[in-house]
Amino acid sequence: MVDSKYVQQVQGIVDAYVQKFGQPESAEQLEAIIGASIAAIDKLKLAKGEVEELVQTVASQFDPKMAASRLLDVQYKLLAQKVQNWRMEKERTILGVLTAYAQRFTPDFLDHQWLETTKSIIPLIEDRPMSKAEALDLIHRVGTQFKLKQSLEDWVDPKFVAIAEKLARYSRHARLEGMMLEVLDAYIQSVNADVTEFLIETALKKVFSYANTLDLDIDLEPEDRQLLFKQVAFKVQLLEALPSPNQTALEISQQIQQEVLRFKRARASQFGRFNAPEPTVFGELQVGIQLQDSEDK
Repeated sequence: MVDSKYVQQVQGIVDAYVQKFGQPESAEQLEAIIGASIAAIDKLKLAKGEVEELVQTVASQFDPKMAASRLLDVQYKLLAQKVQNWRMEKERTILGVLTAYAQRFTPDFLDHQWLETTKSIIPLIEDRPMSKAEALDLIHRVGTQFKLKQSLEDWVDPKFVAIAEKLARYSRHARLEGMMLEVLDAYIQSVNADVTEFLIETALKKVFSYANTLDLDIDLEPEDRQLLFKQVAFKVQLLEALPSPNQTALEISQQIQQEVLRFKRARASQFGRFNAPEPTVFGELQVGIQLQDSEDK
């Protein structure tokens, strides 16, 4: 459960934002503003799941009439301005990098490619955990403004070119990233689990072991490995569940579950029994680990 003092702080910023910049137009936009408000609080370090929980808590208590009329300390007003500045700056940065990427690195860039490219840009320019609503709102705002024909004629700031160049270098690992996302999607569908750093690292190791079978390039520099980790951690929250993951993804997913269960056993050995997830069936392959009674006693 999130700390009530954090809830109160975020509520104050959101209410100040509403008073200065207007009411959110949708529940999704409200959650995006809340997510940015969380980021505006210095020294507040939360894990991804904690961010989502705090967003939902503040959203459920939001009262538009009270927000518009509430008397607020000046610190909340200053933080609300910080939120607005952050949202506009991220939007401008993504548009700039998109423009640079289309101009310099992808001469055959097509209109529809802005979406996946934007998803890849965000982890390059943002280190903190971002709520799903905040990410989707940012992507939507970029999509309403990006015009490919105009972008090909615009001047581009060199700092955006540098980020676009980094994205272009990373793009050769697109197949590896795609396989990891497919594996994690299969795992999430099977056990309905949160995605953690341990889970992503385990998925990476297991996918690497299939590199020859899948003809994957796993020659990663340390910087590329770190970026792959960030890209997967960000994009996995935006996945639309696949109706039927491929067989290889399911096999790797099952191996990951074995690793996770071994990890949980090791952590829980001093506290007693833990509950293993129920298996899920996709076609002919059962995904999920059945523990023998003797192993849990």
